[in-house]
Amino acid sequence: MLDEVASSVAFDERWSVAQRRLLDEESLAAPLGLLLGAGRKLDDLRSLARAFGSDWDLIAERVLAKPLRARCRRSMSRRSSGRRSC
Repeated sequence: MLDEVASSVAFDERWSVAQRRLLDEESLAAPLGLLLGAGRKLDDLRSLARAFGSDWDLIAERVLAKPLRARCRRSMSRRSSGRRSC
């Protein structure tokens, strides 16, 4: 139980630093604006960061192993609406 609490506190501290950097970095203003304009929130990025943190050992194999376009095509083929997801 203490490990889970310590892990959660550590993540919250890392996220706090990361969020400040996201909001302070001028080069991220446009991408962040697109994200927010698409109806997403900073909490969505927080959830993504938590998921990546939980499965950090799988990121290289499952996220970084294939080029972005290959992931987009695979994701698009699963969607019935045909909308681009990346």
